Amino acid sequence: MSAAQRFTRRLLAFVLVSALPGTAATFENGPLPANTGGFGETDCSACHFDNTVNAGNGNLTIEGVPEVFEQGRRYALTIVLSHPDLVGGGFQVSVRNTDGGPAGELASADNDVSATTLTTTGVTYLQHNRPRANASGAVRWNVTWKAPEAGDNAIVSVAANATNGDASPLGDYVYLADAKSTSAETQAASSERAEPTFWRETRYNLRWAGAASNLSYITRYIAEGMLEELGRDTGYIAYGTRGNSTSVNIYAVGDYEVDFGLTTPPLMAKLAHDGNAYFDKAYTDLRAIAVLPQDDWIMCVADAELGITSFADIRERRLGVRIATNRIGRDNGVSFLVEQLFRAHGISPEDIERWGGSFIEVLGAPGAAGKVRDSEADIGCHEYWKAFYRLTDVKPVTILPVTDAAMGTLADRFGYRPNFVRKDLFGPGNPANDVQVVDYSDWLVMVNANVPDDIAYVAAKIAVEEKERGYERLYLGQTDRQRSADVPVDPKTMWNNVGVALHPGAERYYREAGLMDNEE
Repeated sequence: MSAAQRFTRRLLAFVLVSALPGTAATFENGPLPANTGGFGETDCSACHFDNTVNAGNGNLTIEGVPEVFEQGRRYALTIVLSHPDLVGGGFQVSVRNTDGGPAGELASADNDVSATTLTTTGVTYLQHNRPRANASGAVRWNVTWKAPEAGDNAIVSVAANATNGDASPLGDYVYLADAKSTSAETQAASSERAEPTFWRETRYNLRWAGAASNLSYITRYIAEGMLEELGRDTGYIAYGTRGNSTSVNIYAVGDYEVDFGLTTPPLMAKLAHDGNAYFDKAYTDLRAIAVLPQDDWIMCVADAELGITSFADIRERRLGVRIATNRIGRDNGVSFLVEQLFRAHGISPEDIERWGGSFIEVLGAPGAAGKVRDSEADIGCHEYWKAFYRLTDVKPVTILPVTDAAMGTLADRFGYRPNFVRKDLFGPGNPANDVQVVDYSDWLVMVNANVPDDIAYVAAKIAVEEKERGYERLYLGQTDRQRSADVPVDPKTMWNNVGVALHPGAERYYREAGLMDNEE
C-alpha cells in the first residue's frame, strides 16, 4: 500500500582523558595511532563524520575480556562489528591501565592487522591495514592480549568503522566500545585509585562536557590551547554526551560537575537559566565564553507523494503520519522543539497517535532524512539541514512552512526565532520560494559562575585567537555539502547572542581585544 493510499484509509558515555589528536582524511590502509576514542583520543568519526557515533542499527562488541585477569596469562579477544548495510570495516584497539600507560601486550596473527607502538607513551595499537569485507553480516578481528605482569586494571578501547564501500567519509557508521578487566591482585586489595596520577599532579584541572560530533572539535582546540597558555601542568577531561548536548551538558555545567560545556543553540542555555522548557529548575549560574556560528534550523520535510503542503493539512485531514525525529518526551532540544512546533500548529502527539500515526525515534538528522528516503517515515523533522541532501537528491519533498502565528507562539513562550530555507537551496524549485522554519543556529561555549576570571579570560582568548588553526582550517577543508560550520568566523560576533550573560573574565578579554565597545 502506498503512503497516499494509507492516508485515505487512515551509549556512553565514555570519558576522554588527555589531549585529542588531529583529524585527517579517510584511511583505507589503517588509521593513525591514538584513534580508539578512549583516554581523550579522537575516533574514526573525526574523518567518517556523516553519522553520530554509535548511531544506526549496528553494534560493536569485544568478546573474551575477562572480568578478572591473571598476571602474564594470554587471552584470545574477538572484536565484532555488525551493521545491516555493512560492506566492510576497519578498527583500532588498545589496552591501557588506569594511568593511560600500556597494560600488557597486544598481538595478532592476521596479515591484514598491523601494530604501532607510540614511543611517547609505550601504548601499542592494533589496526587494520586494509578494510576487511563483510562476512555473514559482521566483520571479526582476532587479537591476543597478554595480561601485564604487574598488578593493575586494564581498559580495552576499540573504535570501528562500518563502511559502505565508497571510500569517502560519508555514509559510514562509527562505533565505540570498551571493556575493563581487573587484576586479581587489585581486586583483592581493593586499591583502585580515584583518579589518574597525572590529574593529581596538575595545577589546573579543567572538566569539559562536549566530546561529541562537532562539539569535539571546539572542545579540542580551546582546551588544548588553554593547556599551552596556562602551562603543561594543566590537565583536562572531556566527557562525551554523544548527541544530547541540549540537556546533559547543561546539567553538568549548571550543577558544577564540570567547568566548561557546549550546547546548541545558545537559546538552550537561556531556557535552562530561566528554568523554562524541560528544565525543572533555573540554572542561574550559567555564563558564556564564546559562540561559534553555524546557520541551521529545524524543519519538517514531507514526502511529496503524500500531497501534504502544510501543518494545517495534517490537522484538518487528521492524517496518521509517521514522523521521524529524536524521541518525543525526552529532555532533548530537537525533539522538544519538534513537539512544540506541532503543538503551535494545533497538533499534539496524542492527536498523531489517535489518527493512526506515530513518532519514529532516530538518532540524528541523517536518520530522519534516511527514514523518509526509504519510505519508512512520511515526514522527517530535524536540524542539520545539510543531512537532508541524502533525501532531496533522490525523492521529491515538501518543506512544511511554519506559520507566522505558530512562530509567534514559539517566540513568546520560549524565545525561538524564525529562519528561512532559501529558494532553490536543495536544487531548482526545491523549494520554489523561501520557506519559514525555526532557527537552530550556533554553538555556545559556556561555563559556570565559579570558574575564575583568569581561566575564563584565557578560554575566550583561545576561542578567538586560535580559531583559524584549531577550528576554521578543519571546516574549510570540507565541501560545501559536508561543512556544518560557518567559516571564517568574525571575532566581533563571538560574544554576541550568546543566550546568557558573558562570564566577566571573557568580557574583559573581548573589551581589551577591541572586539566589544565600552558602551556595550
